[in-house]
Amino acid sequence: MKSLCLIAISVLLSLAVHAAENVFAICKVSETEQPSMVRMTVESIAENPDNGKAFFVFTDKVLDEGDIAYATTAQGNYYYRVVLQLTDAGKAKFAKFTRESLGQRMGVLLNGKLFSVPVVRLEVTDGIIKSAPYLSKQDAEGIVAGLRKGQVK
Repeated sequence: MKSLCLIAISVLLSLAVHAAENVFAICKVSETEQPSMVRMTVESIAENPDNGKAFFVFTDKVLDEGDIAYATTAQGNYYYRVVLQLTDAGKAKFAKFTRESLGQRMGVLLNGKLFSVPVVRLEVTDGIIKSAPYLSKQDAEGIVAGLRKGQVK
């Protein structure tokens, strides 16, 4: 089984999708405008080469906070990351999405803000999403606590 490292969901991870009630969402994104899209700028708390860049985000969500079964943190040598275990339904949706989106970007939204836009590099079949290793302990724990309470701070 494979896990996908999402660039700076640091899970880690404004429209119907960007409405405040969406604590976490994954959406398709593009660098060119298409129908059913909203323009958003990457606003990450972590080191992220895409900070400040604009992307067009599809309003249809691939995943949202209801697809998360469990959220926790993991420590690396000099960093922390967010690790999400998806529900069975979320696992199936994410596997299909990653299989069909290889080489394309996806948008990770937290509290209605575009947090990161990683490139899908492999099909994720195990239902585990890991943020890229750019988070402080405080940021990783804050994201996990927010996901558990229903609002990422």
